[in-house]
Order: sequence, then structure tokens, then C-alpha cells
Amino acid sequence: MEEAGSSIQQEDDTSSPMPAVPDQPREPNRTARHEVIIAELRKLIGKRPPEVFQAPRLFDITEAAVRGNDIASSLNDYVRDVFVSAPRHHGAASSRNQHGNSSAPRRPSRAPMSKRRRKKVEYAMTQELFRRRQTHCARAILDAHTPAPIQDPEAFLDVWEAVMTGDQPCAEMEYAREPPVTVDPFYVITAQEIKASLPPLQSAPGPDNFTSRSLRAVPMVVLRVLMNLLVLTGRVPTSLRNGRSIFIPKKPGATDPRDYRPITIASVLIRLFHRILAKRLTAFLELDHRQRAFLPVDGCAENVVLLNTALAEARRRRKPIHLATLDLAKAFDNVSRESIVYAARGAGLSYSFRSYLIDLYRDTPTVLVAGNTERLVHPRRGVRQGDPLSPILFNLVLNDFLRAQDPAIGFPIGDKKLDAMAFADDVVLCASTAAGLQQRIGEFVDYMAARGLSVNVAKSATISLVPSGKDKKIKTDAAQTFTIRDQSIPTAGPAFVWRYLGVNFTPSGVMKTNLEDLDTWLARVSKAPLKPQQRLVLLRYYLLPRLHHRFVLGRWSTQLLKTADLKVRAAVKAWLKLPHDVPNAFVHSDVKDGGLGVPALVLQIPSLQRKRMLCLEHSSSPIVREAF
Repeated sequence: MEEAGSSIQQEDDTSSPMPAVPDQPREPNRTARHEVIIAELRKLIGKRPPEVFQAPRLFDITEAAVRGNDIASSLNDYVRDVFVSAPRHHGAASSRNQHGNSSAPRRPSRAPMSKRRRKKVEYAMTQELFRRRQTHCARAILDAHTPAPIQDPEAFLDVWEAVMTGDQPCAEMEYAREPPVTVDPFYVITAQEIKASLPPLQSAPGPDNFTSRSLRAVPMVVLRVLMNLLVLTGRVPTSLRNGRSIFIPKKPGATDPRDYRPITIASVLIRLFHRILAKRLTAFLELDHRQRAFLPVDGCAENVVLLNTALAEARRRRKPIHLATLDLAKAFDNVSRESIVYAARGAGLSYSFRSYLIDLYRDTPTVLVAGNTERLVHPRRGVRQGDPLSPILFNLVLNDFLRAQDPAIGFPIGDKKLDAMAFADDVVLCASTAAGLQQRIGEFVDYMAARGLSVNVAKSATISLVPSGKDKKIKTDAAQTFTIRDQSIPTAGPAFVWRYLGVNFTPSGVMKTNLEDLDTWLARVSKAPLKPQQRLVLLRYYLLPRLHHRFVLGRWSTQLLKTADLKVRAAVKAWLKLPHDVPNAFVHSDVKDGGLGVPALVLQIPSLQRKRMLCLEHSSSPIVREAF
């Protein structure tokens, strides 16, 4: 990363080894921006400081900053003394109280328990979890799986340390030919932005143990001064750079380290600052319309509708279409940090922000936590999953590829052509000819390889629909193969089913939704050690919302929704021990009207679907508007 840093520091010099961007727009007047920030800080410290959070000390540091003094050390000391508490041990073996005794919860006795005793213990544990962490309780019951302990934490962490600290590629990267107007997110931060960007109350604290609830107790003037000092200095204090990485299994029963997703939890102060910057970047950056993730749009619905429309149009008009759904292996963990800086410059982001990124990624230590085992590592590549800035930075990397592609090889939808769809690292390439798709796959693979990324061939697939002249139909051509560097990509047959953005597809389009999961979830809630009212809470706020996505974006019939409502009512009557002839209106009426407040899917789903589909008419993507 130091090589990238030295390159960027020389980027305004004609001797820079990095290729210059043609017609690079002039940077905003950084001196003028600093003067505005300094004027704002003078205004903030012109009043009497609060007595809490050592505000007088912070105001003295700010006074030194507006006079032009270096405050890096004093600001770091202030943040460490005020916002960083003693390190918290996460493993039971290393957790000790002041007397040297273990403060971890006592493990339950290994003596065998009777069935009755075991049921009492399970009931008590479930009730406590429901009271303290309702969402986690609902997820544990509905998914019916408790994360299995990692068998060999040291070997597990060895794998992830190798992933995070691996070498970055040194392949040459080129800029887009026409960089957009420069965007600079480093300007005065207001109280309104801070209020709108506060992390949720339930957010976990970072390694500093400073919680989101504690953050709300900080006087607004202190937060405004702190945030604007970060803008002024353009760097993160050393005491706030550390992170804590936990691992979330991607699927039940995960055992392979690669089946886990690392989530890095940083200080809530840095998350607040990055949320503000991310909102500014999202508002001003013009990303390619084919990337729909992490934007203030219904990108999930747009891409699902677009893919379904393309498959339907191919069958209706009997036109050939070739698709490739490509899975990037650990995209957020492997992406080259140098490529992020390149992409930021190509997108027109200001020198000050790029310098901030270089400084940030030069030293971002994190503690990997696997069970009771912890390990400090210094990642050299990837972005922190869990950091508000990471999604938009990854979008910038992929944006250069999308922006450089000629859609001429794409499949025609109305007056437009569909050649690619992206939802973060979930990419679908599309072409009217097999040769065109193979060419686009090769371009994509080469582009990603230069940025440290590779395609997981085993988790990718290709679908080819070609017209059959004799039958005047279109058929799925399973004989058509595509390759990634001489390795064949799995080819779809007529019965092939793949999952895209939570919706099941076949070569014919979106599959009809089934009710198997509903039966399973209702049975699990019925068996869980819960009170009847608690079962209703899980049903209304957790179980039924899980069905909304697949019903709203999938295929359904009125009879299917009626059947689902019938199953739900039967479960509710069993939980509450109601007679079978209780009117349906009692179950579905609002609580304020004397009912139980359980939504009727036969009425709710059509309304939700209509509302969501109508929004596509005003989409910012021209191809989505054409498909709609």
C-alpha cells in the first residue's frame, strides 16, 4: 500500500509513474475549503464549552488547529483518554476481573439433565434472549440452527490472515477516458448530517467499547468539533484505527473458513464519520446505471425485473440470448487497495479524499476473533465489511469496467440493449451471441484479475436460449459452453434453477413461489419455548416479512396466497387455543380494532407488489424504464 501511497503523492507531478488522466479537471481550491472549515471551528469554540467529555480540552486543541499548529498527537491523546476504554477480552479464557479470577459466565454443568430440567433451561434461555435481543432470538428460532463452534481456531485464523495479508497484484491499470467533474466530500459537517448519520442504537461497539448509546450522550457541539477536525486533518487518529473482526457463517453448519464472512467493527466515531462521507459520495457520484447496489434505489427489484424481462422477451420474440452469472470469490476481502485509489481518481474524487484513503488503508489493524482465540493482523488488501464507506468504494472499482463496455453486443429490450447487470459483486453478463458473451467474460476476468479478484467458476453458470426453427420455439442449449481461462463454466439445462438476489430463476424466468418454507417456519415457532403473545410477535414482525421479498418479486396466484393465509390462521388458532370457527376478521383486523393484527397476504402482497413495481417507472436506469 505504501507503493500506492507514494504514487498518489506524486500524482500531480509530471514524473509520476501512474498514467495521467486526460483532461483531468482542476481540484477544488483546498485552501479555500480549509478556511471555511477553520471559520466554522472558530464559531463553534467561541462559546463556553460543556463540562462533560473534557470539552474544554478539545476546545484548546481546536484553538491550536485554527492557528495552524499540528494537532495529530494531542487529538489522538484526547480521543484515547475520552472515548477509548480499557480493552475488552472476548475469550472466556482471557477474561479476568480485578482479583485475577475469571469473570466469564460459568459454563453449565456437564452432569446429565432430565428432560424436564432441560426444557426449563431452554425456556429460560429463550426468554432471556427474547427480552434482550429479540431479532437474534427470532433468527435462531426460524433458522433452527445454532452456530457450531469453530473446531480449530488457530487454523481458522491462519486461513483468514493469509487472505487479508496477501500480496496485491501489480498489474497496470488504465483510467477511463473522460473523468467526471471532481467531487470533494471534505467540507463542513453540520449538526443535521450528524443526527441523520448516527449508528443505530443496537450497533455493536468497536474495540474502544464506546457504544452508540454513549455516542448520543455526547453534546452536539463536541461531535461537530470532532467531525470537522477529522475533515481538517484528513486522517484518522491512531487510537481509532483498530477494528475487531468477527466471522458470520454464510450457511447453516458451516465448517470451512471460506464459508464465513468477516465483519469488522470499528469505533462508532469512525462509523459516524464514514456514514457522513458515504452519504455525500452517494449523492454526488454518477455511477454507471448498470450497478444498482448500495444506492438510494430499489436495485434488487430493478435487476430481478430486468432479468425476468430479458428471458421473457427472448422466448416471446424467439431471439437468442446468452447469460453468465459470475461469482467473484471474496470480492470485498481480496480487492486491491491500489485499485480503489485508482478508481477513486478515475471517478473524479478529490486529492484530499484520495489522500485520506491512502492514509486510512496504510494502517488498519484488526483483531480476528474465532471463539476464544484472538489474533492481531494488519490487512494489506480488501475493504472492511461493516464500514459505511466500503460498499461505495467497491462500486467504484467495478464502475470503471461497466462504464468502458460497449452495450452493442447486448440483448435488445425495446430501444435499449442489456449487456450487464451488477448488484455489488453479483454480476450478470448478457449478449445476443455466444461469441459476444465469451468475449465479455474474458474482458471481465482480465479486468478483475488486475484488481486482485477472481471468478469462482464452480459457483458461476451460463444460460443459453436459442431459437429452434422447426418447432418455432426457443430451447435451452446445454451444449453451448463458455470458459474462463480454459476452465468450463457450468452450463444450464432446461430444469436448471439458480438463485439471484433471493429469487429463484429457471431458464424460463422467475419460478413460482412455494410454501415449503412457510410450513417449516410455522412448525419451528410452534415448537419454540415461547409464550403465545411472543409467537405472534415473531409471526408479525419476522416470519411474514421473510415472505414479502419472494412473493413481491416472484410469481404467485391468488389461490397460493389464500392457502398461505389458511396455514397462518391455523397456526395462530393453535397457539392461542382458539375455536376453529373464530372469524377470519378477528385474526386479520388491526389491534386497535380489537383484532390480532396478523396481515392477510392475499390483500397485502398485491398492494406491496403494485407499489414496488410502479416505482420502477421512474427509475434512474434507462434500461429498467424500457423494460417496465
